[in-house]
Amino acid sequence: GSKRETRTCIKMTEQQHGKVLGCNKDDMWIVSSSPFFSEDRTATTVIATSAWYGPDGDNNIELKPLVGHLSGLKNRNVCYAFKGPNISSELDMLENLSTFSPPEVPLMPALLSGATRVSHAMSK
Repeated sequence: GSKRETRTCIKMTEQQHGKVLGCNKDDMWIVSSSPFFSEDRTATTVIATSAWYGPDGDNNIELKPLVGHLSGLKNRNVCYAFKGPNISSELDMLENLSTFSPPEVPLMPALLSGATRVSHAMSK
């Protein structure tokens, strides 16, 4: 049979000047079941990114988790969310670094540890 895909969305209700606030793919969202954004037995807080380039026709924004589990937010009537910056470039860099080979490139330690080692790495 067909595998049914589940999506986790937040419905945008906060408006500014009569319009739902905009969003973009890979915008960071901090979403919690607690207005205090705490993490305890009764509350779930998740860092996620938006999956698409804006809300759908019902003002839902689909989320992909980065830290935490979205399952703790499912079937909640109310959740609280902060929209952070767009982190598309950072996600691309992390993906590139995780798939990068060969593992030893002379300039890589200098790039990852700071500018003070650049001259040493370049002199090898």
